[in-house]
Amino acid sequence: MEHDTPSRNAGDGGADAALPVPGRVWTLAAILLSAFGVGISLGLATPLVSVFLEARGYGSGIIGLTASAYATATLVLAPFVPVLASRLGAVRCAVLGGLAGAAALAAFPHVGGLAGYMLFRVVMGIGNSLEWIISETWINRLATERDRGRVVALYATVWGLGVGVGPLVLQITGTEGTLPFVVGSVIMVMTTVPVLLVRTRLPSLRPGGKRISLPRIVRGAPIAMLAGLLCGYTEGAFFSLAPVYALEMGAATAAAVAFSSVFAIGSVALQPPTGWLADRVDRVRLLLATALLALTCTIGLPLLVSHQAALWPTIFIWGGAAAGFYTLGLIRLGQRFAAQDMASANAAFIMAYTTGMIIGPSVTGGVMSILGTSLFPLPFAVAYLGLVLLLLIGLRRRPGLTAAGE
Repeated sequence: MEHDTPSRNAGDGGADAALPVPGRVWTLAAILLSAFGVGISLGLATPLVSVFLEARGYGSGIIGLTASAYATATLVLAPFVPVLASRLGAVRCAVLGGLAGAAALAAFPHVGGLAGYMLFRVVMGIGNSLEWIISETWINRLATERDRGRVVALYATVWGLGVGVGPLVLQITGTEGTLPFVVGSVIMVMTTVPVLLVRTRLPSLRPGGKRISLPRIVRGAPIAMLAGLLCGYTEGAFFSLAPVYALEMGAATAAAVAFSSVFAIGSVALQPPTGWLADRVDRVRLLLATALLALTCTIGLPLLVSHQAALWPTIFIWGGAAAGFYTLGLIRLGQRFAAQDMASANAAFIMAYTTGMIIGPSVTGGVMSILGTSLFPLPFAVAYLGLVLLLLIGLRRRPGLTAAGE
């Protein structure tokens, strides 16, 4: 387990370090605005495509397969994003990603046949991945060790708000016809505008020397990679299977749907305090506390299903803890890696998160099928307990700590 000491160059160097405070604020605001738009387009496109396919007679298996195609595209493309950003330029890559995703979404209702739907979902995944990886890398490059927790948490909050707004847009546009696809496409195009406005202030993502390898990234920040994996695992499995668990435990349909809503609200609302704490306390210990909080929620869930007053706060806190894994993992990346390695490190982190999103529903669903739906919390509890033990072992072996974990 790595020590909690940042690389000497982490978060420094290049155009980002030289930016005056007003320029840095405006640049961060532009990236956050772009990320908010990407979140909206993602939150809109995912349910819209599912409803569209269901209306055309496709079953849940095929719909799930198209969703997997999106995630797989992200997983496959991620290692190549740093290379593309280096050769084509980060701004150009981010803009091309937004335009590609917009074009695929706009064309989606006019495509015929499963192969076409799969192809366009892959293109959407590629487009969103380019914007996603590059924007997170810029955020970590512009953050400093004094405010990295707050900046990264703000990014996570804005992204989460965007994803939550996406389905609300569908309440206005409806899900029939081409209008919602056109609106989603326009939003994707608009995400490129803030980036273009501050393009001369954005950090270059060209590597300063030999490109860092994936094994070196994992060895350099195993805590961050594991945190990203667990966030993806939790979110993928929870949003897919929590309503099924709630119904099995006797909840009404409305309450079962509310499981996901309350979890999502918690995941957004609790990131600002997580980031604030990350700038003031040891970050590994904060991750340990977050894992213990998540573990407590999973253990308590079966006991609280029939006690509404305690159930909703538990799910709310669990959502915040799960998203906290992502926030704290992303903070660790900025703390551990030099500026020239940040793009590769962030690509690896998103690969870990996406891997968790893919395996989470499969593992948890398998446990529920074999051992019973009531054991939905078990795989989460095992995963969180494993993280707690690893962190405790690492803290015992680690030399002295500083207040901010630096």
